[in-house]
Amino acid sequence: MSNTYLTSSFVSSYCRHEKGTEPHDFQSVSRRADQVEPGDLFVPSCGAGLMEEVSLAQKRGALGILLKHDDVVSLKSPVNCTVYSSDDPEAALHSMAQAMLAESGPSVIGAAGEGKAEIALAAYSVFGSAFRVSLLSPEQRQNLTAEILNTPMDCEMFIIELPDDLMEIPEFLPVSHLIASGSRGETEQAERICAVADRLKASCVIICDAEEPQYERDWDKTTLTCGRSEGALFSADSLSKDGESHTFRVKGIDFRFSVPSEIRVKSALYAVAAGMHMGLSAEEIQNGLSNSRSVQ
Repeated sequence: MSNTYLTSSFVSSYCRHEKGTEPHDFQSVSRRADQVEPGDLFVPSCGAGLMEEVSLAQKRGALGILLKHDDVVSLKSPVNCTVYSSDDPEAALHSMAQAMLAESGPSVIGAAGEGKAEIALAAYSVFGSAFRVSLLSPEQRQNLTAEILNTPMDCEMFIIELPDDLMEIPEFLPVSHLIASGSRGETEQAERICAVADRLKASCVIICDAEEPQYERDWDKTTLTCGRSEGALFSADSLSKDGESHTFRVKGIDFRFSVPSEIRVKSALYAVAAGMHMGLSAEEIQNGLSNSRSVQ
């Protein structure tokens, strides 16, 4: 049995079972025929060459295929696995992902703005030592619904590098913490981040750059500011070099954090703020930072 929500009863709640004996569950959702693994549910993208993709997916061991209803009707070659249909397979996947997130209730940390990839990795390192975390890379983000459905049932947190065009964020993605770094004077980018923050749930926490002028506004959500300025809630000071590492303190916390490079301090500071807000100790946060892939 797989460790995902992808049981046949779950899938058939959002799609029509057309033919074939339903398996107990599917290993994962695959969107590309050439990447199908044995036990997968294959959901092809729209386009030419559908029959060739279906044939390849079967050869690679797909247990099931989800197609548009019209495509099922027009199938000309035999299909030897379970077939499901939907008038809109993409919408069906979205509904499944939304249901999964609603049931499992994971925290979702999104990183946006300058250095978002570095920030996402730092957060992943900090939280990975305390929670079961899934880091969604930009490549995985292209098939976000499938990646969410492929996540183990015991996942407690998603960390995702948000797209530059923030309007692409699916509304079903329940971002609980938005890390908004600076924009290097790119006003439109900062304005987009603010617009996204405004439409997030009131319970969302905004962790933002204290030096970004666009973020100096009246937020309607809990806001944690980070930076080198004294006015930041999480202010990095007492920066010094200790051998190969750079250490710093955070205002009000009697502990020294360490990263291998001075330019990583800001990324680490966002992760410190997120970790502290979610109840991690300074020691737990530092253990994560010391193992951070983002600072190698």
